[in-house]
Amino acid sequence: YIPQTPGWQKLLSRRFQQVSRLEDEGSKYNGYMSTVHSALITPNFTEYGWALTRGPHDLVEILLARLITGINNPDTPEESRDREPGGEYPLEPPLMVPIGDLEDRVIRELHPIHEAWSKTKLNANNAYGLRVYRNQSNLQMHIDESSTHIISSILHVGHDPDGEPWPLVIEDLHGNTHE
Repeated sequence: YIPQTPGWQKLLSRRFQQVSRLEDEGSKYNGYMSTVHSALITPNFTEYGWALTRGPHDLVEILLARLITGINNPDTPEESRDREPGGEYPLEPPLMVPIGDLEDRVIRELHPIHEAWSKTKLNANNAYGLRVYRNQSNLQMHIDESSTHIISSILHVGHDPDGEPWPLVIEDLHGNTHE
């Protein structure tokens, strides 16, 4: 495994066992391919596999304005239901607020942060819209798509100040979870 730490080996061994129990052959194949890529092929660029930093203030502010506009727009689409593993869908899928003309700016401003973090020259790929989790929404534990998400980030743009905090749990390269 890369890296060869006991925690990462335990985590990926558990992931292989989980994939082996999938009933749908297509899901099982995709699960194996994704896990093999993460466990054996993809290099790790940092000690823990994740870090925490603040996004560019002006970028966050303009995305927050887009988020508020999107939340108030009845035509804002729900996120595609094919993202949940094993065919399980949340009761209330997240909304996906498009960022449209801001995509290039998001990529341009986050790109140097990603390169500094990974100490690697990167080719920027894409910036998704703003995902809005609602009361019955969730995002299952998963491994990101290895062909496009070797280096990626979650940019927290805003939240309901009157709501409960939503946990974000990340597994590091040693098999530890962080919330």
